[in-house]
Amino acid sequence: MTFATAEDILPLDRVRFELRFPDGDTSQDDDLRALIKSAVSAVARDTNMPIPNRRAALTFQVSGSQAIAFRDPFFRSITSITYQAPTDDPIPLFFPDTVPAAGYSVVEDDGDIFVIAPAVSWPDTANRRFRVTGTYGLPSDYPSKSLLAAAAVLLVRDLYDGVRGLPKERAYDRIVGPLRNYGPWLFEAE
Repeated sequence: MTFATAEDILPLDRVRFELRFPDGDTSQDDDLRALIKSAVSAVARDTNMPIPNRRAALTFQVSGSQAIAFRDPFFRSITSITYQAPTDDPIPLFFPDTVPAAGYSVVEDDGDIFVIAPAVSWPDTANRRFRVTGTYGLPSDYPSKSLLAAAAVLLVRDLYDGVRGLPKERAYDRIVGPLRNYGPWLFEAE
């Protein structure tokens, strides 16, 4: 399972159930989907977690046959590696040329350590910088998905009922607080 959409965290059926909609009532599904998207975005912001998945880019400075290595528990997959050729006009943070997929190999270790090695050597660049672009998101086996969904349910209820500005002692903050800045490591099984 991936977390490509907000409904992967909080399914529409669960929201209908939580809001006590009658079975078969789909008259407000579009509004509920918008509430789900808003709630999951707020949970992502409040926990500093990338949900749903999104595109991300990391920049590295390497040359020759040096490998690119990084550890990031939220980086899921690599889609491209780009650079500035020496003949390009040097525009900062602009990487118009793509390293062909056959020009490098990717080694993943446990899904959060990436090592990218050139097939022979990296192409010549204007500044030895390469941009690695890929998918950024939660791992499919993320242990606290149910807590994220519970927090999102509470926000959907508040949004649906028109409740605003609740005190910080609310249940939402008690759920989100421990997840903030800790990510999946807080609730891992031993």
